[in-house]
Amino acid sequence: MAIPWSYKLRKTLLILGCWTAYGLVMGSRYVVVQSLAGNRVRSVRILLGELAFAWLWAAATPLLWRLSARFPVHKWSDVRRLLLHAAFACAFSLAIKFVWDIVFLPLIQPQWVPTTGRAAMVSVIGAIDFGTLNYTMIVMAQHAVAYLSRWRQSLIQSERLAKLLAEARLQSLQMQLEPHFLFNTLQSISQLVHEDPDAAERMLALLGDMLRKTLACRNGEEIPLHEELGLLHQYIDIQQVRFRGRLEVQWLVDPTTENAAIPPMLMQPLVENAFRHGLNGYHTVDVLSIRCARREDRLHIEILDNGPGQRCPDKDTDRQGMGLRNVADRLQYQYGAEQSLRYGTDGEDGFRVTLEIPFQLHENLSGADR
Repeated sequence: MAIPWSYKLRKTLLILGCWTAYGLVMGSRYVVVQSLAGNRVRSVRILLGELAFAWLWAAATPLLWRLSARFPVHKWSDVRRLLLHAAFACAFSLAIKFVWDIVFLPLIQPQWVPTTGRAAMVSVIGAIDFGTLNYTMIVMAQHAVAYLSRWRQSLIQSERLAKLLAEARLQSLQMQLEPHFLFNTLQSISQLVHEDPDAAERMLALLGDMLRKTLACRNGEEIPLHEELGLLHQYIDIQQVRFRGRLEVQWLVDPTTENAAIPPMLMQPLVENAFRHGLNGYHTVDVLSIRCARREDRLHIEILDNGPGQRCPDKDTDRQGMGLRNVADRLQYQYGAEQSLRYGTDGEDGFRVTLEIPFQLHENLSGADR
């Protein structure tokens, strides 16, 4: 993969800027020390000399960076790598000092050019001293950047794995619902096979159509609320056949919520819970109310029935069944602390389930003009 030229330019300017700052600091330090000692100093020449020396290191930095990446030191006990870098440090220090002494020093400070063996030895020792320090800074910077890059990659990988795990868990929870819903519906159909074969046939046809549509939601991705309500309509149509006109359904849906994102098959278990435990002839007419509204940045959903609530001692009326537990788990995995699920008896009769999730437009519609 080709590296963009803009990245190379930024990297070059960063290297040049860092070494320029280094040269100015070292030159200024020398000028201040000599001035305080009472010596006459040519400040401009000193600064130019230190900048030239720093820029030589800047030119060598990309090569040293690659050497550091090629021979990383992962632990202090890695003696071979440490000795190899020590040799690199000495070699580059002497090479850069040689170029500086031959090319730049005669132009900037001719009197500093070594003329004796002793002076040359002092120059070499000084070059190795400061050169090793500069080389070490480059190697440490490269290792720090490499460790930071690996840490970021591991963080991204951990987040990706956590997301995959959560998606797998959500799909597992959704798959738990399908056989549960299918079993209950087929059980209702079986009760009508002998009593009303035509009604049983209509229920089977509606069930088949609903199952085909739910297959498109198997990936666990969020869908628009109007699609979720469409599935819910089909499920309620199946139940209408069984109730034979004794069921009244009240739809109170705010039009501004129809494109809100919602996990698929989230409302169906709650409605199924109402049919299974609440709407069983407790009143002459069973009433189911479904309400969807937006409250600031929250999607508010209520499902209310006029059944016996939790007052009936019969174990079959235990409203905290698989459906509610499944919905609670899905909400927790998908939204964490940003969701809420409350349920309980509504007044003297009836059972109310209220859930809230963050209001977000479905991704396929979020950019549309409304």
